[in-house]
Amino acid sequence: MSLPDFDTLKALAQQDEGALDALLEAQISALLEAATPQCRERLRGLQFRIDCEKRLSHNPIERCVRLSRMLRAHCTELGHSLNRLQEELTAQPASGEGQVSS
Repeated sequence: MSLPDFDTLKALAQQDEGALDALLEAQISALLEAATPQCRERLRGLQFRIDCEKRLSHNPIERCVRLSRMLRAHCTELGHSLNRLQEELTAQPASGEGQVSS
């Protein structure tokens, strides 16, 4: 499913927020259907958390701030995980190193 151009999306946001929400839901559904079953469950869980943050927000700016913080926290966590993995990989001796061949 392709998205309308920016001006159309902007007009929907200003004039018909329900249509914009329906478009968002259709895009989310299409993404979930295209994902593997394992990824689909993780994506549904993430979408649930996003929806909760949106409902807790009192206005669009707060919604943006909450979602930005959530994204930043996940990116930071991913960065730490990648750093730990890199450290583990560099700490392991390469196979065959330090072995005496006969």
